[in-house]
Amino acid sequence: MVSININLVFTMINLVIFYLLMKKFLIGPIHGVMEKRAALIQSQLEEAKRTEAAANQMKVEYEESLQGAKTECTQMIASAKESAKKEYDRIVEDANQKSVKIMEDSRKTIQQERDQAMEDMQAQIAQLALAAVGKVLPGEISQEENDRYYARFLREAGEVYEAGSN
Repeated sequence: MVSININLVFTMINLVIFYLLMKKFLIGPIHGVMEKRAALIQSQLEEAKRTEAAANQMKVEYEESLQGAKTECTQMIASAKESAKKEYDRIVEDANQKSVKIMEDSRKTIQQERDQAMEDMQAQIAQLALAAVGKVLPGEISQEENDRYYARFLREAGEVYEAGSN
């Protein structure tokens, strides 16, 4: 028959008690530490995913802002070129206006000097003509006769000048 030895029963009871004690004091805490470690690893993985997502978002924002900066820079350059072109055109227009004014003033001055020279020459010619008339005609000549000879001389001299220039 089966005989159960009392030592065997105590050994089994000891094993059960030992198992329960091991479970309570050794396996339980180790299992708890392992669960905590798994939770820590899981939270670190989630944090890494969040950090990676944030980094990708920042990268996208950076690229968008960089693109915006490039666009703004291009616009600023275009605006500066346009402004410089307008300023150039304005300066050229001012210079053209000033040169036209200078030319007009020069023409007026030349015309005035020419008219003055003509008047001076007419006065000198009149004096020479009167001196010549005084030498050709004997005696005193009245102012009225002087004026008449002078007008005739100018008329004839003008006709000769106009005929020569045509």
